[in-house]
Amino acid sequence: MNLPPGVRVDAASPGGGGQQNEPTGVVSLVLGLLSVLFVFCCAVFTFLFSVAGVVTGILSLVRIHSEPDRFRGRGIAIAGISVSLLGPVLYVLLWLFAGALTLVPALFGP
Repeated sequence: MNLPPGVRVDAASPGGGGQQNEPTGVVSLVLGLLSVLFVFCCAVFTFLFSVAGVVTGILSLVRIHSEPDRFRGRGIAIAGISVSLLGPVLYVLLWLFAGALTLVPALFGP
């Protein structure tokens, strides 16, 4: 391989075969986004995607911690866990808001 003077190839460079993103971290983030998306239509899917996103995010963090020289993507895994937890929180807040709206006419009259 002909490289200019002063340029070297590290093991962590894209062609060097170094660290790669842990794939279950990305899966966790996608599941978290799906849990937020389904807040507005199907509660069952919100909670299923949320639990799956948290579990895969934790598995990803464990794998990254156990093989730090092979995997990276801790931030993606943490984002996946956070977004997965956001889905059920939004669902509960949505229902509390809807319940509060039904109380307004009862409190202030027709």
